[in-house]
Amino acid sequence: MDVKTAAYRMVHDFAGGTPALAELAGIGHQVLVNKVNPNNTTHHLRLDEAAQLSELTGNPVVLFALAERLGFVCMPAMFAERPDRSPILALSGLISAHGDVGEAVSMALEDGRIDSAELVDIEEAILSNIEHLHSVLRAVRVAHRKGVRHEGG
Repeated sequence: MDVKTAAYRMVHDFAGGTPALAELAGIGHQVLVNKVNPNNTTHHLRLDEAAQLSELTGNPVVLFALAERLGFVCMPAMFAERPDRSPILALSGLISAHGDVGEAVSMALEDGRIDSAELVDIEEAILSNIEHLHSVLRAVRVAHRKGVRHEGG
């Protein structure tokens, strides 16, 4: 998804509606609508406004679109609030997430084509799997720092 479309979706998909979001952001409703209109060439969303709207909506789609355009991948820092998560629990989550990737791809391929919704499901499953990989890495690093001993092997 391109950045302009992402900004449009972020604003127009807000559950409270665009007028409520505009009020929360301190931007006039019509000004906000104009700023995220991909076809508008005179009003533009500033970076600080995009960041504020992402925070207010809880929707990082603009960040993801910008990262994609530049050849990067962004993902939430999963389990950042749980530094004590055991490597075994993190690994269990990874195995489950890996199964979700297989299921999403398998279901998408059943009819011989992958539609847009199925692509989103696959992307989300893969990103979740990557987040779980990072969770395992964080858990192992924490265990290493703490000198945690594990049985076996």
